[in-house]
Amino acid sequence: MSKADREYIRELKHAEPFTGFRTQTRHDAPCKFQILGRGEMGFFQLGDRGLLFEVLAGQGVLVASSIRRWDDSKAVTDEEREDIIEVVVRCLIQQGAERVEVVR
Repeated sequence: MSKADREYIRELKHAEPFTGFRTQTRHDAPCKFQILGRGEMGFFQLGDRGLLFEVLAGQGVLVASSIRRWDDSKAVTDEEREDIIEVVVRCLIQQGAERVEVVR
């Protein structure tokens, strides 16, 4: 992850007002999700860690393989990835997507 990406994630973590979703994972952990730009990138925060990943929000597509590393450089575990996918799918459907395709 580049220094610029880490700085962008830091800004997103502390942005107020937060313009995305404040919700919980399936394990009741508080988290945040936001669609960025033209809907081609997503931001996810769990605790103090955040990451950016590929999503085509308008088409209802989530690229699961792009959910790789937290901003602290630690790899995303399989369980964390599934939590992120669940939150993103739920939020996109809440925003009006009929269905969400998860590309693995």
